[in-house]
Amino acid sequence: MPKNSEAKVQFTVLENGLDFIYNAITHLQGGPSPEELKYGVLHLCAGLELVLKDRLRREHWSLVFGNINKANLVDYKSGDFYSVDLKDCIQRLISICNVVIPEDDRKSLLNLKSKRNRLEHFATIDSAIAIKASSAKVLSFVIDFIANEFLLTEGEERESELLNQIRATLPEFDTFVVDRMKSIQAELEDTESPIVECPRCVQESLIFNNGAECKFCGYSADGNVAADDYAFSLFGMNWKYEADGGVIPIYRCPECWIESFVDVGTMKQDFSGCRLICFNCGYSLEWDEASFCIRCGSPFRGCADSMSTCADCRL
Repeated sequence: MPKNSEAKVQFTVLENGLDFIYNAITHLQGGPSPEELKYGVLHLCAGLELVLKDRLRREHWSLVFGNINKANLVDYKSGDFYSVDLKDCIQRLISICNVVIPEDDRKSLLNLKSKRNRLEHFATIDSAIAIKASSAKVLSFVIDFIANEFLLTEGEERESELLNQIRATLPEFDTFVVDRMKSIQAELEDTESPIVECPRCVQESLIFNNGAECKFCGYSADGNVAADDYAFSLFGMNWKYEADGGVIPIYRCPECWIESFVDVGTMKQDFSGCRLICFNCGYSLEWDEASFCIRCGSPFRGCADSMSTCADCRL
Protein backbone atom coordinates (compact mmCIF):
# COMPACT_ATOMS: atom_id res chain seq x y z
CA MET A 1 0.00 0.00 0.00
CA PRO A 2 1.42 3.44 -0.90
CA LYS A 3 2.72 5.38 2.09
CA ASN A 4 0.46 8.37 1.41
CA SER A 5 -2.75 6.36 1.00
CA GLU A 6 -4.06 7.57 4.35
CA ALA A 7 -3.04 11.20 3.85
CA LYS A 8 -5.82 13.74 4.20
CA VAL A 9 -6.52 16.07 1.29
CA GLN A 10 -7.40 19.40 2.81
CA PHE A 11 -7.04 22.97 1.56
CA THR A 12 -8.38 26.29 2.72
CA VAL A 13 -10.85 27.84 0.28
CA LEU A 14 -8.39 30.57 -0.71
CA GLU A 15 -5.51 28.08 -1.08
CA ASN A 16 -7.69 25.86 -3.24
CA GLY A 17 -8.68 28.80 -5.44
CA LEU A 18 -5.10 30.00 -5.88
CA ASP A 19 -3.92 26.47 -6.59
CA PHE A 20 -6.50 26.17 -9.39
CA ILE A 21 -5.39 29.53 -10.78
CA TYR A 22 -1.70 28.65 -10.73
CA ASN A 23 -2.46 25.30 -12.36
CA ALA A 24 -4.43 27.14 -15.07
CA ILE A 25 -1.42 29.34 -15.77
CA THR A 26 0.82 26.31 -16.32
CA HIS A 27 -1.62 25.17 -19.03
CA LEU A 28 -1.85 28.58 -20.71
CA GLN A 29 1.82 29.55 -20.88
CA GLY A 30 3.82 29.23 -24.09
CA GLY A 31 2.04 27.63 -27.03
CA PRO A 32 -0.76 25.65 -25.39
CA SER A 33 -2.46 22.70 -27.08
CA PRO A 34 -6.28 22.51 -27.33
CA GLU A 35 -6.31 20.23 -24.27
CA GLU A 36 -4.17 22.69 -22.30
CA LEU A 37 -6.45 25.55 -23.30
CA LYS A 38 -9.43 23.55 -22.11
CA TYR A 39 -7.99 22.84 -18.68
CA GLY A 40 -6.63 26.36 -18.45
CA VAL A 41 -10.13 27.82 -18.83
CA LEU A 42 -11.78 25.28 -16.53
CA HIS A 43 -9.22 25.72 -13.74
CA LEU A 44 -8.99 29.50 -14.02
CA CYS A 45 -12.77 29.82 -13.74
CA ALA A 46 -12.91 27.40 -10.79
CA GLY A 47 -10.12 29.28 -9.03
CA LEU A 48 -11.66 32.68 -9.63
CA GLU A 49 -15.02 31.61 -8.21
CA LEU A 50 -13.39 30.11 -5.12
CA VAL A 51 -11.44 33.30 -4.42
CA LEU A 52 -14.57 35.45 -4.76
CA LYS A 53 -16.65 33.08 -2.64
CA ASP A 54 -14.01 33.06 0.08
CA ARG A 55 -14.37 36.83 0.33
CA LEU A 56 -18.12 36.33 0.79
CA ARG A 57 -17.46 33.60 3.35
CA ARG A 58 -15.24 35.91 5.36
CA GLU A 59 -18.11 38.42 5.45
CA HIS A 60 -20.60 35.73 6.53
CA TRP A 61 -20.84 32.02 5.72
CA SER A 62 -24.48 32.28 4.60
CA LEU A 63 -23.51 34.48 1.64
CA VAL A 64 -21.98 31.54 -0.25
CA PHE A 65 -25.38 29.82 -0.52
CA GLY A 66 -27.17 30.26 -3.83
CA ASN A 67 -30.40 30.83 -1.91
CA ILE A 68 -29.55 32.68 1.30
CA ASN A 69 -33.02 31.86 2.68
CA LYS A 70 -32.04 28.17 2.69
CA ALA A 71 -28.66 28.70 4.36
CA ASN A 72 -28.03 26.57 7.43
CA LEU A 73 -24.87 25.75 9.36
CA VAL A 74 -25.20 21.96 9.08
CA ASP A 75 -25.25 22.04 5.27
CA TYR A 76 -22.49 24.63 5.21
CA LYS A 77 -20.13 22.53 7.34
CA SER A 78 -20.85 19.41 5.29
CA GLY A 79 -20.52 21.27 1.97
CA ASP A 80 -23.89 19.85 0.87
CA PHE A 81 -25.48 22.88 -0.78
CA TYR A 82 -25.74 24.78 -4.06
CA SER A 83 -23.37 27.74 -3.92
CA VAL A 84 -23.91 31.20 -5.37
CA ASP A 85 -23.24 31.60 -9.10
CA LEU A 86 -20.64 34.03 -10.41
CA LYS A 87 -23.02 36.82 -11.43
CA ASP A 88 -24.81 36.86 -8.06
CA CYS A 89 -21.49 36.48 -6.26
CA ILE A 90 -20.19 39.65 -7.91
CA GLN A 91 -23.41 41.49 -7.04
CA ARG A 92 -23.24 40.41 -3.39
CA LEU A 93 -19.62 41.50 -3.14
CA ILE A 94 -20.61 44.94 -4.43
CA SER A 95 -23.88 45.46 -2.56
CA ILE A 96 -23.22 43.64 0.71
CA CYS A 97 -19.44 43.67 1.14
CA ASN A 98 -18.89 47.13 -0.38
CA VAL A 99 -16.25 45.76 -2.74
CA VAL A 100 -15.51 47.98 -5.73
CA ILE A 101 -15.50 45.95 -8.97
CA PRO A 102 -15.33 48.22 -12.04
CA GLU A 103 -17.54 47.47 -15.03
CA ASP A 104 -14.58 46.42 -17.20
CA ASP A 105 -13.54 43.85 -14.62
CA ARG A 106 -17.08 42.53 -14.31
CA LYS A 107 -17.18 42.02 -18.07
CA SER A 108 -13.88 40.13 -17.98
CA LEU A 109 -15.11 37.82 -15.22
CA LEU A 110 -18.42 37.09 -16.94
CA ASN A 111 -16.55 36.54 -20.19
CA LEU A 112 -14.44 33.85 -18.54
CA LYS A 113 -17.55 32.13 -17.17
CA SER A 114 -19.08 32.25 -20.66
CA LYS A 115 -15.98 30.51 -22.07
CA ARG A 116 -16.18 27.87 -19.37
CA ASN A 117 -19.88 27.23 -20.05
CA ARG A 118 -19.42 26.97 -23.82
CA LEU A 119 -16.50 24.64 -23.32
CA GLU A 120 -18.30 22.37 -20.87
CA HIS A 121 -21.68 22.22 -22.59
CA PHE A 122 -20.81 22.64 -26.26
CA ALA A 123 -17.17 21.45 -26.38
CA THR A 124 -16.07 24.68 -28.07
CA ILE A 125 -12.82 26.47 -27.39
CA ASP A 126 -11.55 29.90 -28.42
CA SER A 127 -8.21 30.61 -30.01
CA ALA A 128 -5.08 30.61 -27.84
CA ILE A 129 -4.76 34.34 -28.51
CA ALA A 130 -8.26 35.08 -27.22
CA ILE A 131 -7.89 32.92 -24.15
CA LYS A 132 -4.47 34.27 -23.15
CA ALA A 133 -5.64 37.88 -23.59
CA SER A 134 -8.84 37.44 -21.58
CA SER A 135 -6.96 35.42 -18.94
CA ALA A 136 -4.47 38.26 -18.50
CA LYS A 137 -7.32 40.57 -17.45
CA VAL A 138 -8.71 38.02 -15.00
CA LEU A 139 -5.28 37.35 -13.48
CA SER A 140 -4.64 41.06 -13.00
CA PHE A 141 -8.04 41.40 -11.32
CA VAL A 142 -7.36 38.47 -8.96
CA ILE A 143 -4.02 39.92 -7.84
CA ASP A 144 -5.55 43.33 -7.10
CA PHE A 145 -8.65 41.79 -5.51
CA ILE A 146 -6.63 39.73 -3.03
CA ALA A 147 -4.34 42.67 -2.23
CA ASN A 148 -7.34 44.89 -1.49
CA GLU A 149 -9.72 42.41 0.16
CA PHE A 150 -7.59 39.84 2.00
CA LEU A 151 -5.14 40.26 4.86
CA LEU A 152 -3.04 37.10 4.73
CA THR A 153 -1.83 35.95 8.16
CA GLU A 154 1.31 34.10 9.23
CA GLY A 155 -0.69 30.86 9.10
CA GLU A 156 -1.39 31.27 5.39
CA GLU A 157 2.11 30.61 4.07
CA ARG A 158 0.92 28.36 1.26
CA GLU A 159 -1.56 31.02 0.08
CA SER A 160 1.21 33.64 0.08
CA GLU A 161 3.53 31.31 -1.83
CA LEU A 162 0.92 30.62 -4.52
CA LEU A 163 0.09 34.31 -4.80
CA ASN A 164 3.75 35.16 -5.38
CA GLN A 165 4.01 32.45 -8.03
CA ILE A 166 0.98 33.86 -9.82
CA ARG A 167 2.39 37.40 -9.63
CA ALA A 168 5.61 36.20 -11.25
CA THR A 169 3.71 34.99 -14.35
CA LEU A 170 1.85 38.24 -15.03
CA PRO A 171 4.60 39.97 -17.06
CA GLU A 172 4.48 37.16 -19.66
CA PHE A 173 0.74 37.63 -20.19
CA ASP A 174 0.89 41.42 -20.08
CA THR A 175 3.78 41.52 -22.57
CA PHE A 176 1.87 39.22 -24.90
CA VAL A 177 -1.15 41.54 -24.89
CA VAL A 178 0.92 44.71 -25.33
CA ASP A 179 2.95 43.26 -28.21
CA ARG A 180 -0.16 41.96 -29.96
CA MET A 181 -1.94 45.32 -29.66
CA LYS A 182 1.10 47.08 -31.12
CA SER A 183 1.05 44.76 -34.13
CA ILE A 184 -2.57 45.65 -35.01
CA GLN A 185 -2.53 49.33 -34.02
CA ALA A 186 -2.11 50.59 -37.59
CA GLU A 187 -5.10 48.56 -38.80
CA LEU A 188 -7.28 49.90 -36.00
CA GLU A 189 -6.23 53.48 -36.67
CA ASP A 190 -7.00 53.14 -40.39
CA THR A 191 -10.51 51.72 -40.01
CA GLU A 192 -13.59 53.91 -40.26
CA SER A 193 -15.61 51.38 -38.32
CA PRO A 194 -16.51 51.82 -34.65
CA ILE A 195 -14.29 49.71 -32.40
CA VAL A 196 -15.64 47.83 -29.36
CA GLU A 197 -14.57 45.03 -27.04
CA CYS A 198 -14.36 41.60 -28.61
CA PRO A 199 -16.64 39.03 -26.93
CA ARG A 200 -13.81 36.50 -27.02
CA CYS A 201 -10.55 38.26 -26.05
CA VAL A 202 -12.14 41.32 -24.34
CA GLN A 203 -9.76 43.68 -26.16
CA GLU A 204 -11.02 46.83 -27.91
CA SER A 205 -10.33 45.45 -31.36
CA LEU A 206 -13.68 44.37 -32.84
CA ILE A 207 -14.62 46.16 -36.09
CA PHE A 208 -17.54 45.82 -38.49
CA ASN A 209 -17.85 45.45 -42.25
CA ASN A 210 -20.50 42.98 -43.45
CA GLY A 211 -20.07 41.21 -40.13
CA ALA A 212 -17.75 41.47 -37.17
CA GLU A 213 -14.02 40.78 -37.08
CA CYS A 214 -11.57 41.03 -34.19
CA LYS A 215 -8.14 42.21 -35.28
CA PHE A 216 -6.59 40.98 -32.03
CA CYS A 217 -7.71 37.34 -31.81
CA GLY A 218 -9.26 36.62 -35.21
CA TYR A 219 -12.83 36.11 -33.98
CA SER A 220 -15.36 36.69 -36.76
CA ALA A 221 -19.12 36.23 -37.06
CA ASP A 222 -22.20 37.46 -38.87
CA GLY A 223 -23.54 40.68 -37.41
CA ASN A 224 -26.51 39.18 -35.59
CA VAL A 225 -24.41 36.38 -34.11
CA ALA A 226 -21.70 38.82 -32.99
CA ALA A 227 -24.35 41.03 -31.37
CA ASP A 228 -25.69 38.07 -29.38
CA ASP A 229 -22.17 36.97 -28.43
CA TYR A 230 -21.36 40.50 -27.22
CA ALA A 231 -24.50 40.71 -25.07
CA PHE A 232 -24.00 37.28 -23.52
CA SER A 233 -20.22 36.99 -23.15
CA LEU A 234 -19.63 40.48 -21.77
CA PHE A 235 -22.91 41.24 -19.99
CA GLY A 236 -24.53 37.87 -19.27
CA MET A 237 -27.63 38.76 -21.28
CA ASN A 238 -29.28 35.61 -22.66
CA TRP A 239 -32.63 33.82 -22.54
CA LYS A 240 -32.35 33.44 -18.74
CA TYR A 241 -31.83 37.18 -18.45
CA GLU A 242 -34.96 37.76 -20.53
CA ALA A 243 -36.92 35.17 -18.52
CA ASP A 244 -36.13 37.17 -15.39
CA GLY A 245 -37.66 40.27 -16.95
CA GLY A 246 -34.61 41.79 -18.61
CA VAL A 247 -34.58 43.24 -22.11
CA ILE A 248 -31.60 42.62 -24.41
CA PRO A 249 -31.06 45.92 -26.29
CA ILE A 250 -30.45 44.56 -29.79
CA TYR A 251 -32.57 45.98 -32.62
CA ARG A 252 -32.92 45.91 -36.39
CA CYS A 253 -30.42 48.25 -37.98
CA PRO A 254 -32.11 51.11 -39.89
CA GLU A 255 -29.28 50.98 -42.43
CA CYS A 256 -28.77 47.28 -43.31
CA TRP A 257 -31.95 45.87 -41.70
CA ILE A 258 -30.05 43.14 -39.85
CA GLU A 259 -30.97 42.37 -36.22
CA SER A 260 -27.57 43.56 -35.06
CA PHE A 261 -28.04 47.15 -33.87
CA VAL A 262 -26.70 47.08 -30.30
CA ASP A 263 -27.30 49.70 -27.62
CA VAL A 264 -23.70 49.46 -26.42
CA GLY A 265 -23.81 52.80 -24.62
CA THR A 266 -26.59 51.68 -22.31
CA MET A 267 -25.02 48.25 -21.77
CA LYS A 268 -21.70 49.80 -20.78
CA GLN A 269 -23.23 52.80 -18.99
CA ASP A 270 -20.95 54.89 -21.17
CA PHE A 271 -22.51 58.24 -22.05
CA SER A 272 -19.50 59.71 -23.81
CA GLY A 273 -19.20 57.57 -26.96
CA CYS A 274 -21.51 55.95 -29.49
CA ARG A 275 -24.80 54.75 -28.13
CA LEU A 276 -25.94 52.37 -30.89
CA ILE A 277 -23.64 50.39 -33.19
CA CYS A 278 -24.57 47.91 -35.90
CA PHE A 279 -22.45 44.79 -35.55
CA ASN A 280 -23.03 44.02 -39.22
CA CYS A 281 -22.44 47.22 -41.20
CA GLY A 282 -20.90 49.54 -38.59
CA TYR A 283 -23.67 52.17 -38.77
CA SER A 284 -23.72 54.08 -35.49
CA LEU A 285 -25.61 56.76 -33.61
CA GLU A 286 -24.37 59.07 -30.88
CA TRP A 287 -26.47 59.65 -27.79
CA ASP A 288 -27.89 62.93 -29.03
CA GLU A 289 -28.71 61.42 -32.45
CA ALA A 290 -30.68 58.38 -31.28
CA SER A 291 -34.44 58.29 -30.96
CA PHE A 292 -36.71 55.32 -30.23
CA CYS A 293 -40.05 55.01 -32.00
CA ILE A 294 -42.98 55.29 -29.60
CA ARG A 295 -44.97 52.85 -31.74
CA CYS A 296 -42.59 49.99 -32.59
CA GLY A 297 -39.69 50.72 -30.23
CA SER A 298 -37.07 50.70 -32.99
CA PRO A 299 -34.14 53.13 -32.83
CA PHE A 300 -33.51 55.61 -35.64
CA ARG A 301 -31.58 58.79 -36.35
CA GLY A 302 -33.45 61.84 -35.14
CA CYS A 303 -33.63 64.38 -32.35
CA ALA A 304 -34.31 62.72 -29.02
CA ASP A 305 -38.01 63.29 -28.47
CA SER A 306 -40.49 61.48 -26.27
CA MET A 307 -43.04 61.64 -29.13
CA SER A 308 -40.75 60.41 -31.93
CA THR A 309 -41.89 57.87 -34.52
CA CYS A 310 -39.70 56.15 -37.09
CA ALA A 311 -40.15 56.56 -40.87
CA ASP A 312 -41.93 53.19 -41.19
CA CYS A 313 -44.52 54.06 -38.57
CA ARG A 314 -45.13 57.48 -40.08
CA LEU A 315 -46.18 55.94 -43.42
